[in-house]
Amino acid sequence: MTNRLLLALVLVGCSAPAPSGPGAEPADAGVNTGGSNTGSDPTDGSGSNPSSGGIPDTITISGQAIVQDQTTETPQSGVAIAVYASSDDSTALATATTDGSGNYSVTLTTNGQAIDGYIKATKSGLVDTYVYPPAPMASDSSTATASMISTSNYSELVGIEGASTSKGMIILDVLDSTLSPVQA
Repeated sequence: MTNRLLLALVLVGCSAPAPSGPGAEPADAGVNTGGSNTGSDPTDGSGSNPSSGGIPDTITISGQAIVQDQTTETPQSGVAIAVYASSDDSTALATATTDGSGNYSVTLTTNGQAIDGYIKATKSGLVDTYVYPPAPMASDSSTATASMISTSNYSELVGIEGASTSKGMIILDVLDSTLSPVQA
């Protein structure tokens, strides 16, 4: 019964479209904002722009798209990855497609400002997945994993719990303050 109740809470969690507009707050997810800095500002030799509080002119976000089922995680090739600013859901800041191992990498121009945004992963046969970092993106990250689910598994999960397909689903990774997974 406990497993079924937990699944019901997860299925009812949120709507599928990404939140946007004034006051919209992104949920936590697996983007590590504490990586190394790279950039092109030669004034201090570190790649950081001193006038922007140390945020580099460009950052690289990389990770993997995986499909999860009950017992396995399978890397997915051919997933369209797009990074959006939370304030503009219609214009991607950068795009990529996952390789044969499900890996991707995008470079974002920051203009010395942290990017309050999210990553969207899309592929036919899979439910669109949104990855929200725990803080605005301000440095390189190599841990932005898009945990996806097939449309058939999604339909089965919704049916088991009697939930609504218009409400979406949350797959949640609980992380501590160092962005390490919390053990149950």
